[in-house]
Amino acid sequence: MQIYQVLILIVSALASPITLNERRYFQDQNGAIRIFHGFNVVYKQAPYIPKTEGFDYMESFSEEDCQILSKNGFNVIRLHVSFEGAMPKRGELDEEYLDKILMIVKMAAKYKIYVILDAHQDLFNRQFCGNGFPDWAVDKKDFPFPKTLQIRFNEQGYPILEDCYQQKFALYYSTNDIGRHFEMLYSNQNGLADYYGQFWQRVAEKHKDEWNVIGYEILNEPSPGNFQKGIIDFFWPGLANQKYLVPLYKLIHNYIRKVDNEKLIFFESDFLDVLGAGFDSNIGGQEYLDKEVFSYHVYCGIEKISSVFCNRINQLMYYLKMRNVNDLKIGGFLTEFGAVGDDEQSKEILDYILDKADSYQQSWTYWQYKGYNDHTTMSTMYEEGLFYEDGSFQKQKLSALRRPYAYQICADSIETNQYYSETREQVVKQKCLFQMRLINHKSLIINAQIANCF
Repeated sequence: MQIYQVLILIVSALASPITLNERRYFQDQNGAIRIFHGFNVVYKQAPYIPKTEGFDYMESFSEEDCQILSKNGFNVIRLHVSFEGAMPKRGELDEEYLDKILMIVKMAAKYKIYVILDAHQDLFNRQFCGNGFPDWAVDKKDFPFPKTLQIRFNEQGYPILEDCYQQKFALYYSTNDIGRHFEMLYSNQNGLADYYGQFWQRVAEKHKDEWNVIGYEILNEPSPGNFQKGIIDFFWPGLANQKYLVPLYKLIHNYIRKVDNEKLIFFESDFLDVLGAGFDSNIGGQEYLDKEVFSYHVYCGIEKISSVFCNRINQLMYYLKMRNVNDLKIGGFLTEFGAVGDDEQSKEILDYILDKADSYQQSWTYWQYKGYNDHTTMSTMYEEGLFYEDGSFQKQKLSALRRPYAYQICADSIETNQYYSETREQVVKQKCLFQMRLINHKSLIINAQIANCF
């Protein structure tokens, strides 16, 4: 065994499409294993897309932002492509909106930044204090019943956001109207799921030849059903995944595969599946095991607790999520975590979960790059992002996220690709290593071990 204190081999940075290899690592067209670190870029409210000119601490994703990410070693974004933005009228796709999404994808490619296209939703629609699905898909009856909150509505029928903030957004999932609308989606009432599939088919058709698009995430944090009609379905571990989500995911999978049989499809369990029940099988069958990724989120879910307690929760949740990935025999990606402030306790939470991600050799996207006027978050739009109002970095947060990592590794498999936050030591161990590309920062000890190569 040869041990090198420093191993940084400078090789050409070729743009390359991403697939999964037989061990379910992400790999490029040269067969190198790839690791991704980056951010969510999710603008939930109209116009459902960030500003693409100049820099704004709250609203932009522009050339300047791409430069900031690239300069600091980040190589992926999870970009919201909105169903309500893309199909504002039933069955009619807005090509101008979709072209704007494609423009951001191409802009990111100039800086070798990869993209996961994510159809984001929280609480289904703005009429329910949320986002995600178009107004034409909504038949509001009694929101926020059975809650007794006093909520005012504007002329468009949308709740005043100030009133929505009376409680944490996730608690609205127990309301009658939101439950009914997820039932409508899962049962394909009025063809809603088919319209959703047509939306995804067009998104895939427009992006199938973009080398930096890793894949398509079908639906963010889906509800486990209608709390008011089926409490067992809502809370029983894994039941909603099999009963509701698998049929929906298979339908959307089929729409996407009509036009793109190569890019990866990402899918999540229902947002209450914290016990890690997961799924019994992947959505496309054996043929697509190497083209699917289990997207998972890790939040301790309790505010104002110590970082020690939060990290114990995260430790259990991460273990359960990785059990899902291993059972499914597909890829895994930590697509959300964080939504924290810029203080020492928040940094401890980030350090812990990112050390854990390294230990599982997992890629990640932090929630989120900027506030983007986010009205459905467990944090605040001013706290969760990377910047203060004056445009300066939230430094403790950046120091946790801007961590060294080997992002391109020519190896048969990875034994260790671990950065230790406490000791600031990076350890990389591979079997049959030939080349490694490393994001490095100051004051770092690097140990790379090469085994069984010659």
